[in-house]
Amino acid sequence: MNSAERADKKISPTSGEYSAGAGRRPVIALAGAERYTDHKLLALLTEHSDLIVLTENDDAYSDRNEGEHGYGTGHSAGAGYSSGKSGRRTNRECSRDVCQNQTDSCPHVQRRPCDLFSLPSATTALKGADYAIYLAHPVMSQAGLTQASIADMAAIQADIFARAACINGIRHIVCLSGPASRNILPGQRFRYLHDSLEAERILRSCRLPVTVLRSGQPSSQTAGHSENTAIPVPIELTGAGMTLLAAVEAASRNDTHPGTGAPVQPPPRKKAKPASDVRSVQRVVLPGNTDAGWAARHYLEWLGSILKPLIRIDHDGGSRYRVCLRSSRCALLELTYLPEQSSAAGSIYRISGGVLTKQDDSYQSRLEFLQIPGSRECIIAIHDYLPSLPWFLYKYTQARVHLLVMAAFRRHLLRMSKRT
Repeated sequence: MNSAERADKKISPTSGEYSAGAGRRPVIALAGAERYTDHKLLALLTEHSDLIVLTENDDAYSDRNEGEHGYGTGHSAGAGYSSGKSGRRTNRECSRDVCQNQTDSCPHVQRRPCDLFSLPSATTALKGADYAIYLAHPVMSQAGLTQASIADMAAIQADIFARAACINGIRHIVCLSGPASRNILPGQRFRYLHDSLEAERILRSCRLPVTVLRSGQPSSQTAGHSENTAIPVPIELTGAGMTLLAAVEAASRNDTHPGTGAPVQPPPRKKAKPASDVRSVQRVVLPGNTDAGWAARHYLEWLGSILKPLIRIDHDGGSRYRVCLRSSRCALLELTYLPEQSSAAGSIYRISGGVLTKQDDSYQSRLEFLQIPGSRECIIAIHDYLPSLPWFLYKYTQARVHLLVMAAFRRHLLRMSKRT
């Protein structure tokens, strides 16, 4: 979704459509804060609001079936690929069950699975929320092999969250920019700050009101108005954001919750089978007057030319591309363009076949080109890819070749930029 499309989805804060209604408690969604939300903190946060705590996917809520948000549905409805790790449950079943996932000890809290690498997963998880609090640090990849920097994963997740917030008509977003963890080396703190600022900028690109609460900043500087509008920040949203930020600050100092002294630990997870999927994310700089849609088309043309002695790219004139050995009709990989989920700022191709991919209905392998809002940078990502080669052989052959190819494409684009 480009800037113009996001502007079209700008939410009117005075619209009756988003009124909480007389006597109804506002609903706040928390993203990236699962590990800080013990019962005592939840009690503080739910004094005036209901909460939706977004959790990382696990086997209990995993969902890779096409379902109501599968391939072929419209982008504006939150369409796209599914993103759990099992396929035992449909999105419809998942949505119904998470809405009932309230406990007697936390009657105003719902925990919902959310994969922030997936737009339909984030869109489903945010349903029913009035406001959102986003902790600006990336949720780590759970893939069997991840070729990605923290900064690039953080950028993807912020963009997915912003688009899902637009689709759900979220009225206001509070972005928490917490302190760097004690585990981050001093030399890496500048990079950590840079990544947080990029996430803030991406959230603002959705044209929703966004307020940033930064660690160590006086509340008088943050609690009044959002940074990109003159819209007052709801007091219950500001209070929840500052309470949660205090928990993050305390955890960064001594790994304990504020006031309770209890250690901050990730929530317990069911033991899962070792993952066998791949996530690979690289960032490139686009030449002037181009976008992610151009980058996707140009990449396929370039790939056919650079590997011409061995490889050819067959295009059926429609949405399907086949990467073949020059001397064979057999496709190594088959890519299917998904126009209903793509735009100038983001193009998505399903990895739909080929001898180098393992077909599994519980995984939706895809190749994405995503332009970072307000920049010339583009992220090229492979998600949920299942290689057909034996795992050890894949890691030391095909996976390394992919990194070499992407590095060559990055240099190619830089040369093009210098000529323009």
